[in-house]
Amino acid sequence: MIDLSTIQTLELIQNLQNAKSKDCLYGLVNQTLTPMGARLLKSNVLQPLTHAPDLELRYDALEELATKEDVFFAVRQGHYPCTISSDGLSILIAGVALKAFIDVDRVLTQMTVIPTKPSIQYWEQSINNVILLKQYIKSISPVFDALVGVKSRLLQGISSVSPAKRRLLVRPMTDVAEVVCAAQNSRLRDGDRRNHQ
Repeated sequence: MIDLSTIQTLELIQNLQNAKSKDCLYGLVNQTLTPMGARLLKSNVLQPLTHAPDLELRYDALEELATKEDVFFAVRQGHYPCTISSDGLSILIAGVALKAFIDVDRVLTQMTVIPTKPSIQYWEQSINNVILLKQYIKSISPVFDALVGVKSRLLQGISSVSPAKRRLLVRPMTDVAEVVCAAQNSRLRDGDRRNHQ
């Protein structure tokens, strides 16, 4: 772990002259697309890995993503090549991948906090959080699909989750979100009927 004076002196997270400037290590390397990625990067800047085997795994994954631009952009933007015919014709299938990820850490934190006196706003936000979580779960598949055929062990570990296992992980939350959406729509329709009477 890096001590506070070193963090400040090396300007790892914040510029000494201008706190709002991005002229610091974190500001210069932060090209993340999600709030979770930004937090993970900040954590890695402040507590860098020192275990050589873990570093090697990351270096291999980074090298593969740097040399295989199609995989890199497929994960980042949500477009991945897909062969659609016997002659090997490939097209880009649009997905959502990282760009559409919600801040799932924030949503899960909000879902675990229960106020002492829940209000209507709390229940509405809870419903919205379940819907956001459903969206997040659906947006994971393009990342797995984009990593098909990778060689690095770290990326293979991510892509090796089989479609059947993904469905087992996703299905229960999707079912819950659909029930909540149906209940919310029913409540809205009932409210509209009462307003029109």
